[in-house]
Amino acid sequence: MDVVTSSAGRGPGKPAWRTLMFVGVALIIQPLFDWNWAGPWDDASFTRGILAIVGGTMVYRGWYRATFGRIGLIPVLRLWQHPLRSTRQVALVGGIFAVAAWSAGHTLQPFLPEPTGLLLGVISLLCLLLAGYAWLSFGILADEEE
Repeated sequence: MDVVTSSAGRGPGKPAWRTLMFVGVALIIQPLFDWNWAGPWDDASFTRGILAIVGGTMVYRGWYRATFGRIGLIPVLRLWQHPLRSTRQVALVGGIFAVAAWSAGHTLQPFLPEPTGLLLGVISLLCLLLAGYAWLSFGILADEEE
């Protein structure tokens, strides 16, 4: 288990997240530099794309650890401290990703690889689906006993 108990500003039992965020951001911005490593598939742009996707995954895992104070991937609703506010925030992030997906597919298409809009669109739909589920769970379908 990746739990840090050192005195680096984190208490015992809190998972390490700063390293994941730092390495993830470094992998995301690495396409800005002219690396020409072709990798095993003999295509430098594909290698840069794979490294950026791995970086995005690491940033998400770091965010999850920093936000929820535990190791995991799925932001289950019982972990949310302020559900109604968080629902609006997740919906806003989903909307931002939807606009980014549209821009990547239309306006910025000549400058970005073709699957960029598709990936951003999937992320936006997942965020909007989670926001809709949370809105139903905490709003209309909320259990009055809890």
